[in-house]
This record gives sequence, C-alpha cells and structure tokens, in this order.
Amino acid sequence: MWKHTICAQGSKETGNFGGNPCKLAHTLLVSTNGSEPLPVEVCGFGGSSWMTKSEGFRKGSLFARDVCVAARILRACNCMSALPRNPDVPLLITDWQADVTQLLDESHLVAWSEFAARRTQFAVQLGQFLGRLKDTEVIVLYGKFITDLDSFCYQLERAIPGPHLERRIHGPHGVVNLLRERAHFRGRADSKYRFYIWHDADVLLKHDASLFGQLLDAFAGVAAEAEYVSDDALLLHRAVLIGSSMLDLYAEDPSGQCCRWHDDGQGEPFWQVVTGIDAPAFMRYRIDVLGAPAIEVPRSTRT
Repeated sequence: MWKHTICAQGSKETGNFGGNPCKLAHTLLVSTNGSEPLPVEVCGFGGSSWMTKSEGFRKGSLFARDVCVAARILRACNCMSALPRNPDVPLLITDWQADVTQLLDESHLVAWSEFAARRTQFAVQLGQFLGRLKDTEVIVLYGKFITDLDSFCYQLERAIPGPHLERRIHGPHGVVNLLRERAHFRGRADSKYRFYIWHDADVLLKHDASLFGQLLDAFAGVAAEAEYVSDDALLLHRAVLIGSSMLDLYAEDPSGQCCRWHDDGQGEPFWQVVTGIDAPAFMRYRIDVLGAPAIEVPRSTRT
C-alpha cells in the first residue's frame, strides 16, 4: 500500500513547529509512487512511547493536533509529490505555474531550495508563464550580480523605463520613484500587473542584510500604495524572491521586512503611515515540494 510518511522531531507537547501545522507539513519527508489520496502513517525520532503512531501522542497535545492537521493537508494535496533528493533531477511536477501565480494574488513570494538548478528552473518557468499573461510585465533581476545599491540600481534602470535613477531608495529620483513608473505606448493598453523575479536574492542578503530589507520594504510599500492609496489605474506589483534556505529563515524572522515595515527611526514606519497597512504580505514556498501549501508569513500585528 502506498503511504505518505510524516517524519517529525520535536517535544511531545509542541514539537519545534510553534503550533503551526502548515509549517509541519512543509517539513515532511514524503514518499509515494502514486498520485491518489493516500493513507498517512505518522512516525518520528526519539521517545518511542509517544512517537510511534498518531494515536500514541498524548491526547490533546499541540504537537499531536498539528500532526493530524498536517496529515489532512497532505490528503488534500492529491497531486503532491516530493522531488527526488538528487539535485540534478529537474522539476518533475507539471502545471504548477498557475497554482503559484494564484498565490501572488494576495502576497509576495519567497521561494527557496538548496539546489541551484531547481531554483533556476522554477524562476525561468514561472517568468515565462507570467510573461504570457495579458497586460503583464515581468522584471527579471539577476541577484548573482547584485551586491550593493549601485549594482541593484544598474539592473533596475535597465528593466523599467523612467527618469534618471540616483543611487538612493527614497527621494525624487530614487528606487521607489522608479518602481512607481509605468510606461505608456500609443496603441497599446497599459500594463496591469508587474512581477519582479529576483534570482539568487540571498546573495544581497549575505552581503548587506540591512539594504536587502530596505529594498523589500520598497517593493512591498509601492505595491501596497498602488493597491490601497493611489488614484491611478491599478498596477499590481508582486515580488518573487528566489534563493536558498537563508531566504526562508529571513522570511520567518519577525524583525525582518517580510514581517514588518522598515523602521526609519521617525516614529511609525513610513509605509504604514502612507498605506494604513500594518505589515507587508509575504508567503514562503519550498520549491522542492511543489504542490504543497505555501506558508503565510505571520504579520507582526496578527493575533
């Protein structure tokens, strides 16, 4: 009989998952040779008195409850299968691009994998898919060559038509101003969607985490401004950051700019004042388990 096997490790009360069954589901080791709804066996490492079967967990414990919810998530994902651990194996799952695009309706995306080849395939295939949508722009940033503000601006000014770009984030000729720009061409409808595909975004994170956070703040701030404040025709901005697990760790850091607006030292954060939105919207997505539920980044004000 085919089985999904959940291998989890943590304390018997809460595990290491913070009461988040989606996070637990994303840490699964999944093995299957079929694509139909499958039974789930729960096992684990450590104390055999409680880690053998789901009914063996202490009744009412948070961890046991999370395991059960994670199991239901797996059953709901009939087409989910994990990619092989061989890093040379390409993305085997087909028709995932529309599902990922749907996630971008409400939030930006942090997509990660430890395998560079899979990150590249994910970014290129998603970019091609998005580029074929009607009234859509796709801005590609090659993060391998982005190590400071100058190298970021060098790429941005060659991707978005607009006025001269100074090497600054805010101000009349800064990054924020250029992100707000929308080109107009006679005889063609204006773009309604703009997606930023940032390859190897973790390169800048390694070089300058503070600058990286401020640029995320700019992307998310301009997006929120366009959706909730601007009187102009809507241009929906969405950033897709692709990199290693270092990006995922940053995305779940409550002090990072995936969870909160950048603190400019002037009281309330600038974008919170401008947009009235308490925090930016990002989701975390593991490329190696395409088809699994994405994990919403907790907002700093969420209860």
